[in-house]
Amino acid sequence: MRKGMENLTEKEKLELVKKVIEEVNKEKSIFINYLNIIVKTARCIGIISLICYVITTIMMILFRRTDAIKEPISFLSNLTAMIALIFFFIVIISYSIKFIVRLKKKEKVLTRLLKNSKTSN
Repeated sequence: MRKGMENLTEKEKLELVKKVIEEVNKEKSIFINYLNIIVKTARCIGIISLICYVITTIMMILFRRTDAIKEPISFLSNLTAMIALIFFFIVIISYSIKFIVRLKKKEKVLTRLLKNSKTSN
């Protein structure tokens, strides 16, 4: 239990939690919206890169007899695999940042509401 909440009744605690939820819902930040855009584009590019990787791998299998096409396709295959990995890491990092930002925002709102409830009493 947070410091300062020991003196509150159950009804006051529930009201405080409702206020926290309302405040957090009101304060949707632009930063999180940008992170959502980054996540969506990175996910799409990662999926496209994986599809390209599968296509180039199939082409390598089909044309393995011709050495002229083997080296460029293997380079392209490795490149698309790296691009897919990079963009999937961007998605994971963006989700982590978004989660941390939301936790900090909830803590900030809870602290502010707790201070307001102390001063009103």
